[in-house]
Amino acid sequence: MAVLTERKKWKREPSEFAKLRASRQKLTETEQANVRRACTVLGRRYGSFKRLCEAMGMSVYGLMKARTPKRGQSPKLALAVSRVAGCSVDDVLTGKWPPPIVCPCCNGIGYVPA
Repeated sequence: MAVLTERKKWKREPSEFAKLRASRQKLTETEQANVRRACTVLGRRYGSFKRLCEAMGMSVYGLMKARTPKRGQSPKLALAVSRVAGCSVDDVLTGKWPPPIVCPCCNGIGYVPA
């Protein structure tokens, strides 16, 4: 049996399935912005992020970290948001939910900022 005299690192290459799975778990920039906007609207509906987190089954710290633009939002967060909102995941990702806000004075359409 040979004895190593110097440090050696072995690195296993990820399988094709692992590479495919990693590429599927990413949302586009517009989808991430739509998820952040939906989180903001739900936070306002529930009155506080603590109540929203209880409904989503997350911690407050976890939701705050997940909402930051520096981190990529995951499909898991989009699923939790859609479950609490009572709509489909596709509506959250495409931006159909929440619907745009219509001004009663000028009938202008606006969106809640993310």
